[in-house]
Amino acid sequence: MSPDAHDLATRVVHAGLDPDPSFGSVIPAIHQTSTFRQPRVGEFVEDFDYARSANPTRAALERALGDLEGGHGTAFSSGMAATHALLTAICSAGDHVVIPGDLYGGTFRLVDKVLTRWGLEYTMVDQTDLDALAAAVLYFALREAHGDGASPGGPPVSTDAFGRQSGPSAPEVPGSAWQAPPAGGAGAP
Repeated sequence: MSPDAHDLATRVVHAGLDPDPSFGSVIPAIHQTSTFRQPRVGEFVEDFDYARSANPTRAALERALGDLEGGHGTAFSSGMAATHALLTAICSAGDHVVIPGDLYGGTFRLVDKVLTRWGLEYTMVDQTDLDALAAAVLYFALREAHGDGASPGGPPVSTDAFGRQSGPSAPEVPGSAWQAPPAGGAGAP
């Protein structure tokens, strides 16, 4: 085993582990409780009030992940909770995301029914078609960099409801990189 692999293996075994202050166990207990005693109303021991918001088992996992990754770790009780947290942490009103055409239904409903109400735009693309995916990502990156309806080096051009540009000053980009992705699905720009 190489020294780096040994160091990693040692870190993995010990990451985030602090001996239990009550019993001294070196492996954290699994806390299956749903609620925690509060010394007074609204006063919590650490962050623990109800297991959905925090619990010692999840806190130990998050510490371990943070130690291994060299930062902070966050764990969620469901994939949808993680998806929602990620999208709302990195996106703002007016942002545009490119999502797969075969997206999980729960994630589609989150984006289409909830996040669009807060100004998030989206385009669905068949992500097995790498040309379509590249065109969608490049189109929206250029749109972000140069403003909606503006070309990289010229005056504004008209943009239809699906983001396709036309007009005498529509940009000439090799490989049609500036052209909007094909329409197809709700949320098209």
